[in-house]
Amino acid sequence: MVSFFTVIIPTYQRPEELHRAVNSVLSQTFNDFELIIVNNAKNEITPFVNDKRIKILSEERKGANFARNTGIENAQGEFICFLDDDDVYLNNHLETLRQLILVHAKKVAMYRTFTKLETADRQITDQPVVLRNPSQSVLDHIYTVLLFMACVCCHKDILSKIKFDPSVPIAQDYHLWTRILVEYPLIEAPVITTLYHRSANSISSPGLINYQNYIFVFKNLFLMDPVRKQLNKKIRDMRVFRYYYLILNSCTSELTLRQFFKFSSGALIYNPSYIFSFKYLKLAIKYVLIRIHLL
Repeated sequence: MVSFFTVIIPTYQRPEELHRAVNSVLSQTFNDFELIIVNNAKNEITPFVNDKRIKILSEERKGANFARNTGIENAQGEFICFLDDDDVYLNNHLETLRQLILVHAKKVAMYRTFTKLETADRQITDQPVVLRNPSQSVLDHIYTVLLFMACVCCHKDILSKIKFDPSVPIAQDYHLWTRILVEYPLIEAPVITTLYHRSANSISSPGLINYQNYIFVFKNLFLMDPVRKQLNKKIRDMRVFRYYYLILNSCTSELTLRQFFKFSSGALIYNPSYIFSFKYLKLAIKYVLIRIHLL
């Protein structure tokens, strides 16, 4: 039987977080949904409750993109939602999306809400609720006002055509959102309906390798012609520059001399003014002192 929503949760060895995420789905005020949990671990998952709406799939560990695609391929819902196993839905999430979808006559589109955020010091704050200005492109908007995985819902016809790319190591959500939104509209509800938790073992955790992966993913994504046409060059440049900046400033002591010059050159390409700033001069002096100390 076709349900209104399918909710997909990929998981890997986080039983406590998964239990919290599943409970948040089962606590929704709108209950016409199926919940697909895709287990990426060898350990079996036992159902938390006896609920016929829950379907558990298992596969060898290939990563979250494979798991989400497995969920998509098995989904029976008209509209597909996503939830990472360490995040939660507030109980108004699916009802808010349902109302938004019905107001727009079930249009084939991406729908989004907004989220609460857990900060580095474990405080909870609201994401600023900013809707797209009609004069702004959709891509400019989502690269300015962050679009979180748990806040997204897509018509099944979109995800039958455009899925997660298993080869993408990081920024998996934005890689998909960008490819979808060059073709389909974004419809927004100015309502906070989810809670994003910080996770120490997230694939997007800070670090030199992850920052380099971000650079690789966004550089290649921004080479796509429809993306270049619809996403402002300054926004593209600042997105890539951000990771060069984080490497130079957060990973300073890890860098070889060759790497320091390589990432400085990258920063120069995407934001020339930074290299000629007092901030960069201080950073360069700091790096030289670190190298002298290491010698």
